[in-house]
Amino acid sequence: MRCLILTFLATFAALAGPKPNLETDLKALRIPPAWLAKVKTDYDTTQPWKVARKDIRKLLDQHRNREAIKLTYDYIVARKAAPDDHEYGMYLFLGGEYAWALKVYRDRLRDDPQREGIAYMNLAAIYRHYGKSKEAEAVLKEALKHPPKAPWHVPNAAKIHDRLGDLYAELGRKQDALREYAEAMRLYPTAKLPWGRQNLPKQVAKIQSKVDLLNRGNGDFGALRDGVWRGSSLGYGKDVRVILNVRDGKVAHIKVNHQEHIEQHATTLIPAAIRKQQSLDVDAVTAATITSQAIIAATHQAAKRAGMK
Repeated sequence: MRCLILTFLATFAALAGPKPNLETDLKALRIPPAWLAKVKTDYDTTQPWKVARKDIRKLLDQHRNREAIKLTYDYIVARKAAPDDHEYGMYLFLGGEYAWALKVYRDRLRDDPQREGIAYMNLAAIYRHYGKSKEAEAVLKEALKHPPKAPWHVPNAAKIHDRLGDLYAELGRKQDALREYAEAMRLYPTAKLPWGRQNLPKQVAKIQSKVDLLNRGNGDFGALRDGVWRGSSLGYGKDVRVILNVRDGKVAHIKVNHQEHIEQHATTLIPAAIRKQQSLDVDAVTAATITSQAIIAATHQAAKRAGMK
């Protein structure tokens, strides 16, 4: 069964086509790349980083990736105008500069392995983007050795186990995937967070959807009851809601209502792939794993209400 997540996010050939070649991309990589100097922006760089980082995210959300990366590089690297560099790799990753982001993450994690889990998960996602599953697995297992401080160590570990489950599911290692999913579902309810506890059951529900599909053996819908059916699943902090329209027993349309940011076209690509294939066995969009998974889980919920066994 193919990965119900990924992540992650190889963007936009990510739903089909051959894997890119990491060695080729790293060999061609220049930092900064030649295109960076050609990107025009009239951004007021006297703005403090706390303002600029929000505007960078807006640019990424608008798919103006190179402008976002230019500002990121200017603030964090060229002028060292940010308080730290932890968002450097993340915005490269979200902007589709995978080889550049991979180099940044590898260097940072080598120098400071105690960084938060998102750095490990993004690095693993990049390896998966390049078809390097062994490297992705090693990175995720390494992340478990370097947990953040309490109380964040528990949800962090749950996320890592969830990602390992996704990887094993993608590789056809069903029992390994089920083991990792089970551990993630065990950990989430034990997290003692100062905020966001209301989302922990939703995290478990999203993983349970993956478990159900994995045990089912495929994500094909079969014959569904005609009508309009709804489902929801947790995205980035807020629910992603799906309206599933079934005609003549088949998925005719999927509408996604969301408040996701930097969703890398997942809210368009994933529903289109599901409808085309009449199946939930679709690859997630690289760098939009969480959004992709939420759409798949919400559609699964709606499809079960329409009669999917």
